[in-house]
Amino acid sequence: MRITLRFFLFFLLSFSLAAFAQTVHYVEAGPGAISAAYQAAAAGDIIELVTSGGTYTESATMEITADKAITIRAAAGITSPVWQCEASPFMTVGGTLIMEGLTLDGQEAAKRAINTTGSAGYSIKIVNSTLQGFEYMIYGSSSSALDSLVILNSLFKKATNRALYFPAGTIDPGVVKRLSIRNSTFMEMKKTEPSIYFYA
Repeated sequence: MRITLRFFLFFLLSFSLAAFAQTVHYVEAGPGAISAAYQAAAAGDIIELVTSGGTYTESATMEITADKAITIRAAAGITSPVWQCEASPFMTVGGTLIMEGLTLDGQEAAKRAINTTGSAGYSIKIVNSTLQGFEYMIYGSSSSALDSLVILNSLFKKATNRALYFPAGTIDPGVVKRLSIRNSTFMEMKKTEPSIYFYA
């Protein structure tokens, strides 16, 4: 009986560890590298950018889907990699996204960095990162419902319109249930109106 119980507990522990295992995808700088890594990843995986100060370029919008939460981060100890994209927005986000140690560069063009699109049950966390040179940094698309938006130790600069924008209109605006901004800076904004705009 004890042997059977021990075997069962060992099996249960092994199954649990496998279920929550994260694969780290190490990605060198280059065209299409991040989107290719996302396509190859499973839900909960980590995409780690390993080229110090490297430029990662994309030609099309990257879609973060509800069924594939992802972490995209810089490898420890390297200069922040720079992520550029020809399309607008850089990303449509309908699933949980964590970004850490990155620079998203809109090259001061009329682009959006992140459009929220999911209807419920997801969050965005931006840590130790820079978003620069966009028209909008984070834009709440119609009827999107973001559980939480966390911005920590990050820099938002040179937005030609607004950094965070969840507007009202003839259709429902995007929603953020919980917002946390800590130890972060918003600077060199081009618009005289508020850089953070939430319709209440």
